[in-house]
Amino acid sequence: MAAVSAATFQTGILLVAAQRELRRELFDVLDREGHPTIHSARDTTHAAILLEGRDPLALIVMVFDGDGRASATLCEQLRLLPACADVPIIAVLLDEAAVKPSQLPAQSAVGSMHRRSAPN
Repeated sequence: MAAVSAATFQTGILLVAAQRELRRELFDVLDREGHPTIHSARDTTHAAILLEGRDPLALIVMVFDGDGRASATLCEQLRLLPACADVPIIAVLLDEAAVKPSQLPAQSAVGSMHRRSAPN
């Protein structure tokens, strides 16, 4: 991963994924990279509770799945939260996501996530 800025350490990262196992997996990746402030939310309501009264974030990492419509709506809703208003978004596309990078919200960077199959 890229070098961590001082702003990221001070203001934090919001991780958004509907599935708990994905939130945990991405949280662990960010935590291993040394990010001390990682907020993990399943949706906008959860994010609003976590971020109430907080300074603006440095980054949002959001999992997109399906056709991306629900995720795009979630992005629009997150932008209404003061801590998320102008924050860059890294959109993580699951293998089964039908959304194309050109359909992602403005200020988004794209990554993909290959899910490991669970051990038998």
